[in-house]
Amino acid sequence: MLDRPRLRRCFEVVPVRGDVVLLLGEQRQVFLEGAVHARLAPLLDGRRTLAELATCLGPDVTFPQLVGALRQLEEQDCLVEGGESVPGAHEAYLEALPGSP
Repeated sequence: MLDRPRLRRCFEVVPVRGDVVLLLGEQRQVFLEGAVHARLAPLLDGRRTLAELATCLGPDVTFPQLVGALRQLEEQDCLVEGGESVPGAHEAYLEALPGSP
């Protein structure tokens, strides 16, 4: 599990409807369904720890739901560790490459 999870910079978070979010990238798109994903996706900027994410989401999202949503995003290779900074366009390009960390 990542300490400060961040969506890959190659993705733009696009709300589709209430509980559906699209992670829109140049090379791939990922649909996320459910209120947990819809509320979580905009928070994945790499600045928050797991505990801070849980606090931001509040009591409506249980800790197991949060961990499950993050695992699903990790399995789909949508997350990286936050905190490190490379210029935006350069980082987005590198993160979009297959097999990039």
